[in-house]
Amino acid sequence: CYPLNTQNNAFNVDLPPEGVDATFSTEFQPSDFVKGNVADSLVYRTDYVDTRGISDKYGGQEYKYLSNDMGVNMDWLMAPDRNSALSLSRADYWPQTREFEDQRRTSYSESLAYEQRVSDSTVAGLKAAFGQTDYDSADRADYSSQEYSIFGNAKVTDKTTGSASVGYSLATVSAPATASDEGSSTIVGGLSLKTEIMAGLSHSLSYNRSMRAAFASAYEVSDTAAYSLNWTYDELIAGFQTGYGKYQPSSDAVPGYSNWRTSLNLSYPLVEFARLVFDTSYDIRANDRMAAGETVDAEWLADYSTWSSRIGTTFKVFHDAQGFDDVDFGTYFQHVQRFSDSADLQYEREIFEANLTYTHKF
Repeated sequence: CYPLNTQNNAFNVDLPPEGVDATFSTEFQPSDFVKGNVADSLVYRTDYVDTRGISDKYGGQEYKYLSNDMGVNMDWLMAPDRNSALSLSRADYWPQTREFEDQRRTSYSESLAYEQRVSDSTVAGLKAAFGQTDYDSADRADYSSQEYSIFGNAKVTDKTTGSASVGYSLATVSAPATASDEGSSTIVGGLSLKTEIMAGLSHSLSYNRSMRAAFASAYEVSDTAAYSLNWTYDELIAGFQTGYGKYQPSSDAVPGYSNWRTSLNLSYPLVEFARLVFDTSYDIRANDRMAAGETVDAEWLADYSTWSSRIGTTFKVFHDAQGFDDVDFGTYFQHVQRFSDSADLQYEREIFEANLTYTHKF
C-alpha cells in the first residue's frame, strides 16, 4: 500500500501526476441589497492517503479521483447592521482507483445564517446547517446531519480579536446490514483568539469541537486545539505551529485515534531573486485499542510517528512587470522517516526535488 512499492533503497524519477483544478464562478446582483455568486469547481488529481483518508504523501496509498463541487451563495443586506445568507451546494466524487470505490458518493449541503452588528467591534448571529451524503456502495452507510448554532466575533482589545460559537449537532445514519454506524447527537462549538504581540509578531490559539463526514465511517466527532506563532522581520518569515486532535468515528468497527503535529518553517532571502526555505514537522498518531481478536489494518492497530525535514532554495527566473506571468525554479532536499512498533509501517526516504513552475494570471 506504499506509493513506492518497496521498503528497500531505491532511486526514482518522480514526475508530477496528471491533474486538473478549475473553478468557474460568476457574481450577480438582482437588487441593490441582494447579491450572490454561482461557482463550479472541477478537480481531477492524485493524492496519497492513509486508511483514514488523511494525506500521507510518502506512506499512503495512491488515491486518484474526479470531483465536481457546484453551489450558490446569496447575501441579503436587510439593514446597515443586519444581514442574512443562504448557501446551497452539491458535490460529486468519482474515485478512479479501484481500492477506493466505496468512496463514490454525492453530497448536498444547505445553510441559512443571520448576523447582526451589535457594536462597532462585535458581530453576532444564528446559523442552521444541513447535510446529506449518499454512497453508491451498498456496504457504506448514508449520512445526514443537522446543526444549529450561535456565533460571534469581536475585537477584544486593540491588539486581540476573537470568535466563538456553540451549537447542537445531530447525525442520522441509514445503515445497511453490513454497516455498524449509529446516529448520535453532541454539543459543538469553538473558540479562537489572535493577538498581535508587536509589529510583525503575532500568535493565535483555537479550540474546536465538530461532527463531520468521515472516510472509513459515516461520520466522526472531533476535538481539536491549535497554537501558532508567526514572525516577519524585513524579508525574514518564520512560523511555529502545533495542533492536537482527538477523533471518535461513528462505527464501532473503526477505532478512535489522535493526531499531534508540530512544525517549524523559515524563509530567508539570500539575494534579491533567491530565497532559502526550511521546514520541519513531527507527527504522532495514536490509536485506541481494539477488542482482542479483531483483524484490522496495521495503521489502525499500531501507533507511529513521522519526522519530515526539508531544505531548499527558490529562484525567480522571470517576472512580468504587469504581474501576469511568472516563472519560478526551486530545488529541495527532504528527509522523511517513520517510526513504529510495527515493521509494516516503518520507512525512510531521502528525496531530491526540482520544480519549474510557470504561472499566468488571466
